[in-house]
Amino acid sequence: MIGLREGLEVALIVTILVAYVGKVGRRDVLRRIRTGCSLAVLLALGIGAQLTYGTYGLSFTSQEAIGGVLSIVATGRVTWMVFWMLARARTLSGQLRCGIDRSLVGSGLGLVVVAFVNFSPGTT
Repeated sequence: MIGLREGLEVALIVTILVAYVGKVGRRDVLRRIRTGCSLAVLLALGIGAQLTYGTYGLSFTSQEAIGGVLSIVATGRVTWMVFWMLARARTLSGQLRCGIDRSLVGSGLGLVVVAFVNFSPGTT
């Protein structure tokens, strides 16, 4: 359920990015948005692989302790994100547009960073 919620949130943000870039007539930077999103997906897969396969050498007790701590951290982050989104939902689109406008000056490479930061796990 948490993954579905986070996925919908990411889809909303990327949709805002793509729609605004299209609206201002800079469709040439859509590749940069894809690059930022792709880098964020690779980061998430790498972290997931490390957390999944990196604990095999540990004892059962250590694995359970790490799992418990990560569950508490995940619950805390999701709870924080709910309150953060409640406070920022009305201004999120405007903040993204402002970030896009700053990133579109010049070559638009800053848009890779905007897409990466907004697509990365737990940062949306």
